[in-house]
Amino acid sequence: MLIGVKRITNRVRYIFNLLLQENWGLSIRFTEDPEEFKASEEPKISYSFCPEGSGLHFAAHPLLFEDFIAPQEIDCFSDQNFPAFFKQTEDHTALPFDVFAAAFYLVSRYEEYLPHTTDPHGRYLALQSLAFQKGFLQIPLVDYWIERIGKLISDTYPALKVRPRSYRFVASIDIDHPFAFRHKPLIFTLGRFIKTGLKGNFQAINNQLQALCGKKQDPFDTFDVHLQLQEKYGFETRYFILTANYGGFDKNRSVGNKYFKNLVPWLDQHAVVGIHPSYTSNSKPTLVAREIERLEKMVKRPISHSRQHFLKLRIPETYRTLIAQGILHEYTMGYAEQPGFRASISTPFRFFDLENNVETPLTVHPFAFMEETFSKYLKIPPEASWDSIESLIAVIKKANGTFIPLWHNDTFHQEEWFPVYQKMIEAAV
Repeated sequence: MLIGVKRITNRVRYIFNLLLQENWGLSIRFTEDPEEFKASEEPKISYSFCPEGSGLHFAAHPLLFEDFIAPQEIDCFSDQNFPAFFKQTEDHTALPFDVFAAAFYLVSRYEEYLPHTTDPHGRYLALQSLAFQKGFLQIPLVDYWIERIGKLISDTYPALKVRPRSYRFVASIDIDHPFAFRHKPLIFTLGRFIKTGLKGNFQAINNQLQALCGKKQDPFDTFDVHLQLQEKYGFETRYFILTANYGGFDKNRSVGNKYFKNLVPWLDQHAVVGIHPSYTSNSKPTLVAREIERLEKMVKRPISHSRQHFLKLRIPETYRTLIAQGILHEYTMGYAEQPGFRASISTPFRFFDLENNVETPLTVHPFAFMEETFSKYLKIPPEASWDSIESLIAVIKKANGTFIPLWHNDTFHQEEWFPVYQKMIEAAV
């Protein structure tokens, strides 16, 4: 397919490749020559400020032809019951808005390069995002736009072979605390006994003793249960392992602990294991290399998947650090305090470094929600959270996107939350 554009820029190449080539399997090439475009008899799209010859025409907003970052004037309106912006009023435009510029603005996280406030952990706040303010945070809007573009192309060029998109489900689990009681240093075990005893919770002390003696399963050791579900329903899983030095927000097991060292390779046999860069490493990037090296020694292979502990993601700095360490797949694109789609898309996409104006080799895998968003941030009980979870699964399936939830292994032992997880699996597969 020939794409006729006013000017071929890295932004133009990136978003057309994402929306047409990567998602629909279309082979595309670009031209700036109006005469070449008019003379071509192949399927074609013109993307400019006015139509050039025949073919599908999309009226353009200036954003993709710029090479700087500046506040954009955004007025949202409803188009076919979905939000849209960068409105276009040309008579011959295929859509009443510039879908390519709008998708680029959302997927590149343009707004996160502009001045903004952060929470106490230095994280970008969902409440200040365009998606939250305009009410589409829980809609994978770009996925719906991709579907719409595909239909427009298929209707205009029926003979053109378009690869259909399909829904996908990938479970993801962060392992901050592999064990609650067992395999901990004696000083920590005694401290916990004292703290629990001072609260008068003698049943909890009994449970700790039984777990330590091996009479009961350690409550955080839920990996067998998850593997059973994985084998029963046949879904993919990603585990993210914290290998930091013990600290204020990094309270993981020592990487020298033999039980931990046995657990990680076992997980790697049944799923993809990735690094969980520590809270501390976000302000000290040199630690990331050390933490990755520790994990690679356990699994005896290169590590290419990652998700930030505490979801500490600073764009573009965090991604640049991970790229420098050979990470190819990143799973932090989401919010801690709200469920939904931070980049307004559920489908994986390559990170575009807006400051350097280049596409990078890092593939970003957005997650739809974190279970702790409901339990700790929104204070919503398990049963009440199900409506939101079910709705997210439904909108992703309808848009043929990718559903990636974020759970923690230490949540599964909670009697109220594990049924929600099981129900989610059954609805997601």
